[in-house]
Amino acid sequence: MLFAITGTPGTGKSSVCRLLQNRYRIIDLNAVIRAKGFYTGMDRVRGCLIADLARLQEYLDREPGPLVIEGHLSHLLQPDIAIVLRTSPAVLTARLTQKGFHTRKIRENVEAEMLDVILIEAVELCPVVYELDTTDRTVTETAHTIREIIDAEIRMDEPLRSTLRRRFQPGHINWLGLTSP
Repeated sequence: MLFAITGTPGTGKSSVCRLLQNRYRIIDLNAVIRAKGFYTGMDRVRGCLIADLARLQEYLDREPGPLVIEGHLSHLLQPDIAIVLRTSPAVLTARLTQKGFHTRKIRENVEAEMLDVILIEAVELCPVVYELDTTDRTVTETAHTIREIIDAEIRMDEPLRSTLRRRFQPGHINWLGLTSP
């Protein structure tokens, strides 16, 4: 079984996965892309590598499961289950500023978050999608919820799966209704 932990940069994917790594086999897609050379070039405008998704998919297909893949592209790699982390635009702006992102990259990522870009892609591409709001949750709380989801899915605990799928059903978060500070 392949799980994707995805979301706009700054929503908490890496932080949460650090807490999950003792329990699950986690692959940091950005690290694999760099280490294995799974990229086709450099996006000079965004200052990032252009991932070779076909080569990355071939690599993942050879890896035994259950497996958790982490990265903002993970939902594009045919996971069985995608867990999309979301964060309010104001908090996301603060996090990305603290990480040292340039204004243009902050704006691009905040707009993508407001417009549900990753969530929409995940819903279109993945058979099961959970949507978690990390805005007011600690990393530990978020990791606990993700553990609960992954364990319920692996054990095929139908009552718990049904409850979690309803609780974290895609589409319940709407940043467009927020007013600017």
